[in-house]
Amino acid sequence: MPRRQPGITKYTTSDGRTLWQYVIDLGDDPETGRRRQRRKRGFVTQAEASTALDDARRAIDVGGHLFDVEHMTFLEYLDLWLDGLPNTNKTPRTIADYRNEIRRYVRPNVADTKLANLTPLHLYRTLVKQGGQKGRPLSPKTVRRVHQVLQKALTDAERKGIIQRNVARLADKPSTAQLETNRISWTPDELRTLLAAAEEHELYPLIRLTALTGMRRGEVCGLKWEDIDLNTKQLGVRRTLGVIDGKPVIGTPKSRRSRRTIDLDDKTVGILRTHRGQQAVAAEFVGDGWRQSGYVFTTVIGTHTHPDNIGKRFTELVRATDVPYLTLHGLRHTHATHLLSMGQNPRMVSERLGHADVAFTLQVYGHVLPGHQREAAEAAAGLVD
Repeated sequence: MPRRQPGITKYTTSDGRTLWQYVIDLGDDPETGRRRQRRKRGFVTQAEASTALDDARRAIDVGGHLFDVEHMTFLEYLDLWLDGLPNTNKTPRTIADYRNEIRRYVRPNVADTKLANLTPLHLYRTLVKQGGQKGRPLSPKTVRRVHQVLQKALTDAERKGIIQRNVARLADKPSTAQLETNRISWTPDELRTLLAAAEEHELYPLIRLTALTGMRRGEVCGLKWEDIDLNTKQLGVRRTLGVIDGKPVIGTPKSRRSRRTIDLDDKTVGILRTHRGQQAVAAEFVGDGWRQSGYVFTTVIGTHTHPDNIGKRFTELVRATDVPYLTLHGLRHTHATHLLSMGQNPRMVSERLGHADVAFTLQVYGHVLPGHQREAAEAAAGLVD
């Protein structure tokens, strides 16, 4: 078929009628390299052809890729959506997290469902019942995390006119009440037990620092000695050490509020002083093989640690300790929970954690705030009595 000029043109039929048609480019064929086009004829008016052309363009264009939305599967759309994310303001770490959630939980469970035929039931029913390892149910927290990714993907599809409705908004995701039944933090006694068990462990300085600052794993692993002032008992969060596709990647804090200064308690400062001295001894022992990377927590030759290895070793420690199992991130939740339960100002806690705003802190941890109902009742009565 000869190549035609893309756009809207009129033509004359064999019986003498004048009708309208559109032609749209579909890009080069990946196998032959030849230009592909789609043509549709038979429109009575130019306006009808123009409207149909606009619909066709929305239907085949997402993230710079071309496809036929009528036959596109949900997974094919998600792959194209992921490929287009580097052109947005999403960080490489966020994109890697999205890709991982889809690979682990969505890809095995939606099979060849057509994007156009997607229903709310497709999204979470299977995940809730058997979306985990060996067919086990997924936790409500994980299902909500997957929901956030799919909500974003389908919102983009709806905005581009690729789908008529975002079924993620209609799906019954796990409620906040269900999430609150899951443990996210240790009690003070449990944390005390864990820290006591960790005192002889090589990760003890890292565990202590995380537990008493609420820093994220990537922030702790990315910490350098130049970021710490042991005299003023403060440290600055200036970089992160994350993992993308299994490899450590240096990055910047996830938001402006994440780039922050954190005050340290006296005991943690003392533990860091000791750790710095031990690191100097290790460097002298290794000699020429030592890499002067400047990181606070390093491998045996001075290079930065792999965050996943830290997580695995912490898990082994917890499993060997008589406390409920939580990941390293549980130390961050624990720090926040303890501060708020003692009545510390939520804004201060939010700043310490590096949250985007105090509203997010209250959304996650508001259930641990003590006595606010009674304080409100007494305050209201004091106005009139």
